[in-house]
Order: sequence, then C-alpha cells, then structure tokens
Amino acid sequence: MYIDDWGSYRVRWHAFVWDQDTGMQDLGSLSGGDTWAFDINNTGWVLGQDYGSYQDDSRVFMWDIDDGTSVIDVPGAFYGRWMRLNDARQAVGNTTGAAGSFPRAVIWDAVAGTRYLDDTGAHFISAAGINNLGQVVGWVADSPTDVLPFVWDEASGTRALVSPTSLSASAADINNLSEIVGWAEMGELAGIHAFLWSGDQVIDLNDLIPGGVVL
Repeated sequence: MYIDDWGSYRVRWHAFVWDQDTGMQDLGSLSGGDTWAFDINNTGWVLGQDYGSYQDDSRVFMWDIDDGTSVIDVPGAFYGRWMRLNDARQAVGNTTGAAGSFPRAVIWDAVAGTRYLDDTGAHFISAAGINNLGQVVGWVADSPTDVLPFVWDEASGTRALVSPTSLSASAADINNLSEIVGWAEMGELAGIHAFLWSGDQVIDLNDLIPGGVVL
C-alpha cells in the first residue's frame, strides 16, 4: 500500500502466473507501478502491461519461466491495452499515438515488430483477438455509435464482417477454425446478443437457448 499524489491510500496491482505445480508467481513490476497480465498462450508465454506511475508510462511486456520479462517496443505509443497472444507469440491490442487521439489496432511479432492495422480509413480501430493462423478480429468505427466487426490477415488485410444488425456490433475472438464470436446491439427492447460467425453463417446464439435467456 502507498499514498498517491493526492494523498489517497492505494494498493499496487501485480500480474501473476499460476500453475498446479508451483502455485502463484508474482511477475513483479518494471517500473514499481501496477502490472496486469492479459493473456497466456499454450507454451507458457504471458502478455501483460506495466502502467508505471501514470498511463503514459505504460509498457507492454511478455514473460516466460525461462527468459523472464522482455519489453515490447511500441514506437510513438502514448497508451494502449494489449489483449491477446497466440502460440507464435504474435500479440494484438490497441494503442493511441498521443493523449486524446483515436485508438489504433496493432499487431506485434518478433520478426516484423509493431504494425498498425488501420488500412480501413476509419477513425477508430481496435483489435480484440488473434488465432494461431495470425487472423485478427476486432471492431472499426467512424463514431462511437457506428461500430462494425472486422477480420484481418496478412494476405487480405482488413475485411468487414457481415453485421447482424444496423446498430453496433463487434468481434471479440477467433479460434483456429476461423470461427469468430462477438456481440451486436439488437435494439432498445432486445438488448445485446452474442453471435457466432462461421463461414458464411452469422448465428444468433440466443436462438440456441431456451426462451427468456439472453446471451
């Protein structure tokens, strides 16, 4: 516990990794500030973020039991949130270039470094998930109320997914069969529904459960 600049008591948050053999392991902090872990892949690599004293001090890191903590360089980034990590150690998330600027989707790997996935011309673009094929999903928007799901890969770039609604929708994650899950606003009375994109099908998951339950 410590006292912040405004005289308030705070606790530090630390990222951790847990397994059945060794239990919980504190991943510490690069800066003495808060750290959060966001994902772990099947080979034991952890993706996280060190927030420093303030948000603009944040740094992205990876950790594993053999190599410890390594920092991911994100040139020109002010603040962001890194979301997912695949087994090839490709990481995706979003970042802003300056205070108050729009979020931009990013992908990182050890060979190509950090790349921005903003070839759509949209004001906002955020990555939420990546599979082991390197396919990325997330959302793009020209305004906070005009949100559409997308999928990206090296060969085809960013492509819009068929939206199940005229309102906002977003893709949240993608598996190794290229099946995508996400959500869509269905109107004031219907609320938000969970959806599955599978091939050419867009499936409302509410249709698969008993009446009266909303996913």
